[in-house]
Amino acid sequence: MNEQRDRPLGELFGDLGRQVGTLVRRELDLAKVELGDRASRLGRDTAMVAAGGAILHGALLVLLAAAVLGLIAAGIDGWLAALIVGVVVAIVGAAVLRAGVGAIQRDGSRPSETIETMRDNIEWAKEQTK
Repeated sequence: MNEQRDRPLGELFGDLGRQVGTLVRRELDLAKVELGDRASRLGRDTAMVAAGGAILHGALLVLLAAAVLGLIAAGIDGWLAALIVGVVVAIVGAAVLRAGVGAIQRDGSRPSETIETMRDNIEWAKEQTK
């Protein structure tokens, strides 16, 4: 313990600099891992959405054609039946799109854990230099 007290100030600051450098490198490594995990998860989820969307697209086209034909059979002109179905589908599509974009924005791509740890490390380093 006396060895620590007898060390020159320059040596102590040198050690502090090396420790802070090591800490920053480790935090950057953590940020890379965290961003990689999020990117991988986002890619997998996006692929699932695309596959589901492609399958549903075919079903939707058939159902929309059936709706237009149903309105025509009910006595509405063909152009008006197609317009009615098209407007309803556009409204539903806009709502689904807005929900999807909102979900992606909420998840974000910031490495929040790493940012918080870096803030803690900065505070620790400030306290060490007082």
